[in-house]
Amino acid sequence: MSNKDLPMQTSWEEAFDTLLWGADGLMPVTTVQVDTGTVLMSAWVSRAALRKTLEINKAVYWSRSRQELWVKGETSGNVQHLCEVRVDCDGDALLYIVDAAGPTCHTGRQSCFSWKLSPDTGLVCDRKIEEQPSQDHHA
Repeated sequence: MSNKDLPMQTSWEEAFDTLLWGADGLMPVTTVQVDTGTVLMSAWVSRAALRKTLEINKAVYWSRSRQELWVKGETSGNVQHLCEVRVDCDGDALLYIVDAAGPTCHTGRQSCFSWKLSPDTGLVCDRKIEEQPSQDHHA
């Protein structure tokens, strides 16, 4: 699919059919914090997860390990309130722009991307824990 295949405007229900879903029915989504642009996490969404996200204005993902939908923060309270969903030019990846109510990572850190990898230092965690790690972890 190329950007010429994405319509300039369509209803959100019709847009689902123009998106390029994987053979498993999933699409990658990257989630960022609205006010800082911090990358919070990467995950997967199904059509049902994306539909529910748009309906309830909270980030909903597909848990590949549990094979079920999960509303981020449903058990921890660290809900991600949806501000906007963006679609990349190829229609095969999404961006959730959210206002996170607390740490996103199950380790208690703001971002799941809290480890830096470089040839000089190796793998180093350079972000602090904001609250006690939660059991709200879905792969």
